[in-house]
Amino acid sequence: MVVHGKKTRRGGKTSPLWLVDWSDSEHEDFLWACEAAGVEARVLRGAALGTSVGKRWHGLRSRTTYVSLALRGLHEADGAPLVAWQPLVGALVGLLRRRPRPRLLVLNPLINPAVSSISQWILLRGVARADRVLFFSAGALEDGVSLGLERERLRFVPLGVKTTGIWSPPTGNYFLAVGRALRDWATLAKAAEGLDCEVRVVGPVNLPEPGSLKILPQMERTQLLELMRGARAIVVPLVATRRSTGQLTVLDGISVGRAVVTTRAPAVEDYVSPGAGILVPPGDPVALRDALLRLSNPTLAAQMGKTALESAQGVFSLQRFVAEVDREARSM
Repeated sequence: MVVHGKKTRRGGKTSPLWLVDWSDSEHEDFLWACEAAGVEARVLRGAALGTSVGKRWHGLRSRTTYVSLALRGLHEADGAPLVAWQPLVGALVGLLRRRPRPRLLVLNPLINPAVSSISQWILLRGVARADRVLFFSAGALEDGVSLGLERERLRFVPLGVKTTGIWSPPTGNYFLAVGRALRDWATLAKAAEGLDCEVRVVGPVNLPEPGSLKILPQMERTQLLELMRGARAIVVPLVATRRSTGQLTVLDGISVGRAVVTTRAPAVEDYVSPGAGILVPPGDPVALRDALLRLSNPTLAAQMGKTALESAQGVFSLQRFVAEVDREARSM
């Protein structure tokens, strides 16, 4: 269960306090996962920031939220370990706290060995003071080690997702590509030329040369998941990068029982189970087109979709993720 603002104990240990900035729907999923996993946790929520991503004032709004969450977490920890869902909040807690209390676990800091910036320097300094850092991909963990984080404090814990529970076949004759950051729309446009299945895109406001891609307007998450259910498969075309991106789209795709075609990258390759999707090289329209042609076959698409849903209900389940994070937090 989740307890708001109340200290609880299990096995003699205080329940972790999660510092989050997620939406109401994400919070409801978290409540469900805690109940399913038998986990007790406290939650401090800041303003949901997803609605302002891409807006001019997002930076100011997010910084205010992060500072507020960090200070509130330090004030209200009351002996509990802190779990920072937003890594910048965790970095601030790491820089502001008087070690060794409160204990601090930071989730998935977005670091990039190819980038040198003040913001990344601050993030690394704060995260280096955490008791435990959980990365959502094995590749990101190795990047953290290369940037000076102590390996013994790091763990790879796959992110999880809540599933629909029952598999159903696609109802539409289209592929659905989703996302904004670090997407390779140009390669997808080339791969989509002449396909019998339409390729729909949700994410970019506009594309200079969309080709045959059909650009759809932004929509609420419930509408997006419904659109995913109708798709033959989900496509996540990424540029060559080591930065974590695309994981949430892959998880959403498998959560509704759809195969995923994605560019091979450290952030997503841990989430495409054998038989549940196809990984292609970056910037290769021929390989991407071949993957789409294969999944144009309804039988193969259905087979991979069922395998994808099974992985979302098992190794990538949200209740497994919550339980594993809770266990790590209590073990510090």
